[in-house]
Amino acid sequence: MSFQSDLLGGLHDLSRLISALPFILVAILLSASFNAAFAQPTIPVFSRIGSQPVLISSADWEGDWIFAISVIYDEGTFKAWYTAGSVLTSGGILVAKIGYATSSDGIVWTKHAGNPVLTPTPGSFDSVSVSWASVVKVGGKYYMYYRGYNGGENHIGLATSTDGIAWSKHSGNPIELSSQATNPSVIFRDSQWKMWFAILDPASVPQTSRISYATSSDGVTWSMAADPVGLQAPARLPSLGTPSVLFAGGLNNMWFRACAQDYSVCQIYYATSPDGKTWTRYDENPISGETRTVSCPSVITVGATSYLWYYVSAPGATGIYLATTATPIPEFGAYWAVLLLGVLLAGVSLSIRSLKPLKEWA
Repeated sequence: MSFQSDLLGGLHDLSRLISALPFILVAILLSASFNAAFAQPTIPVFSRIGSQPVLISSADWEGDWIFAISVIYDEGTFKAWYTAGSVLTSGGILVAKIGYATSSDGIVWTKHAGNPVLTPTPGSFDSVSVSWASVVKVGGKYYMYYRGYNGGENHIGLATSTDGIAWSKHSGNPIELSSQATNPSVIFRDSQWKMWFAILDPASVPQTSRISYATSSDGVTWSMAADPVGLQAPARLPSLGTPSVLFAGGLNNMWFRACAQDYSVCQIYYATSPDGKTWTRYDENPISGETRTVSCPSVITVGATSYLWYYVSAPGATGIYLATTATPIPEFGAYWAVLLLGVLLAGVSLSIRSLKPLKEWA
């Protein structure tokens, strides 16, 4: 009987071990995933397409250069709203307007014959310049958030359109955020509007800027975050601006420019955030081999490819360039690791409850 009891006990123990094997395997896999989630991620690195800009100034109204662009992929077409203008020699005031262009591949663009599509309004908050558009399409309507300048203050304005060409400025402009708000980047997600934008510091000499954050339930009335966005500037490039935010992989992904105080050097940086307010900045160059002064990124993902359009300021090479990557924007964040860990613990708990005590097998 002792031999039979020992054998039966051994078989029962083996049975319990076999029953637990699936959970042990899941634990190993989740542990690896959990470690990967909290490890330093590999940032998506973009490769420049060609050596020439994809969009440059060519019409009289565009002035000296095209320097900012907002791109969406809509109905099988890349659609872009770009800023073009010149700086007046007296006072260094930027005079700019917004044009529209389309493309089948993001490289070769056709400018709208009726450009510009948005111009300054005399006597208004945007009487001198309209620039730095951020366009979102929601429910069949296009919403354009842009920087309006009257020669003294910067404000963010709103215009809407049914076709992306004929725009109506909102009667309640400007959006009440700050008297020095500029460079908006807007997304619409989970029935909420989210905006990241730059705020100029008029007290700093030369003038610097930082990035702030606001939310809205209707895209018209905005609430600015009480605390500043937790995005630290590199030590030698203290002025932050021109954010482009893309939500992917459970995270807010931001590409933005950081400049020296005299704006002689600007670089594009990449950062991620789970909530849009607290950001982790990565100092690796997101554009492979790009060493020139760059700014004004616009990033979207279409299928398996992500596109980054950006502005280059360089003698004989000024314009909008394109870089692409097939590397997925980070998809496995700490949020998912914690969620899967919870599933693991629940499964193990259920497994233990389902196993009979040894004494019940005798």
